[in-house]
Amino acid sequence: MYLTDTRRQTLHHLLFGGGRTHAEKYFPELRRMAVVSESFGLASILFVWAFIPHVNTLDRGALLYALAGIVLAIGINVAARAIWVLKLGGAVGMCAIAFCFRLLAEAAGQAEFWMQPVGVFMVLLAAPIFNGCVVYLIVAAAVWLILGYGHFPIDPAMAHAAWANLLIVYSMLFGLVLSISFNLLRLRDFRAREALTRLAYQDGLTGLNNRRRFTELTQQLQQRPQPMYFLMIDIDNFKKINDTLGHDAGDVVLVKTAGIIADACGGHLCGRLGGEEFGIVYAGDRRAVCQFAASLVDAVYLAFNPGQAVSISVGIAELACDTELAHSYRLADASLYQAKHQGKNRYVIA
Repeated sequence: MYLTDTRRQTLHHLLFGGGRTHAEKYFPELRRMAVVSESFGLASILFVWAFIPHVNTLDRGALLYALAGIVLAIGINVAARAIWVLKLGGAVGMCAIAFCFRLLAEAAGQAEFWMQPVGVFMVLLAAPIFNGCVVYLIVAAAVWLILGYGHFPIDPAMAHAAWANLLIVYSMLFGLVLSISFNLLRLRDFRAREALTRLAYQDGLTGLNNRRRFTELTQQLQQRPQPMYFLMIDIDNFKKINDTLGHDAGDVVLVKTAGIIADACGGHLCGRLGGEEFGIVYAGDRRAVCQFAASLVDAVYLAFNPGQAVSISVGIAELACDTELAHSYRLADASLYQAKHQGKNRYVIA
């Protein structure tokens, strides 16, 4: 059975982490968790070192190198600007912490006893740090390998050998469940934020930018040193369409007209200003914008006629960078009024 696009994206997110947009959204959170977790691990190691018995058997040189690895990992995460660097820092930190605890456990004696709770704690602690289950499982396996190499598997003849091995397996499985849960929560939160953003900036009926978003982007475009024009578009006799054919038919006209405008605009900014009015910011000279407006008027007329008499009128004004946006709106609105007065289904440029 083939996976739907949404399920495929969800599976990819759980295995390898989200895309670039998702990573940028949760990068500060992941970095903070990694730095806090590794700092806590460093503090725990220093605390255990201070109170561990039989310190004379401790390999201090190896421990200092491992501590330096933890500090390096914290520095990597603090300076990280990409998610893969953050994963690298987290992996280095967890492995270095595991090696430190191995040295301390061996110095204390009964390493098999101490490494089991330490391994469980570390594997579970790492679950929320890594964005993606594959990296988490690799790091969790590395932690158990570092802690248990030479100590596990325990002699099968021992009564508690099976429990120790089950503890390793179940800690990784439970950690995997935690990792999946954290990643699903992040994914759901990300999708909810995306939906709220669409509601805030996208017209619900046509899918175009709403007036708020269109205005914000237009103000940004005003800062560019290039000729631009603002086109105010109105569907002719739209009230008559609603009154005679009903509002459902009117919505169909709005959606179809919006699609034609979006296709015609290409890389130019467009949006729905409200009701039956649309706006376009066209980057180009006066001649080019006139050709564009004429082709847009023809495209709408040909798309509906002769089955349904639908046309648009367009008012055009220069979008100057040294004036308020409202000034260009007023000029375009005046040009639109002239187009209506001259018979509709045409454009007029100020």
